Amino acid sequence: MHAVYQEQLLTLARHVRALPPIAAPDLHITHHNPVCGDKITLSARLSAHLSDGVLAQIHIAAEGCALCEAGAGLWLKLAEGKAADDLLHLADEIDAFLKQGDSDEAGHFAALTPILTIKNRHKCVALAFEAGRKLSVKMR
Repeated sequence: MHAVYQEQLLTLARHVRALPPIAAPDLHITHHNPVCGDKITLSARLSAHLSDGVLAQIHIAAEGCALCEAGAGLWLKLAEGKAADDLLHLADEIDAFLKQGDSDEAGHFAALTPILTIKNRHKCVALAFEAGRKLSVKMR
């Protein structure tokens, strides 16, 4: 199990912990996993220049295990500057990667490879992506 908490995952987790909050966000989402107690809170500011709802600034707070925090850090890296449809696509991509180990052509999920065989931890790393799915609905 210690191989799961490799340096890449811990770096992603530290990134989330160091993120400053957003003043006056446009959107706010909370999503949790009732089974383990992990909780993700997303705050976002949309771009004032675009009418299609592009994320200009994001804050994410993860309360949970290092894998939940690492998933939040990865989502944060991938989501900034994205539109609602892109957030849905990210959630679908992580689902496919975790379920089938499907190709990760862009290499987005390489840090998560060690947990592919640990099914009971998939929801931990995907929690932020599911919160992003909920955020995408509010962005429309």
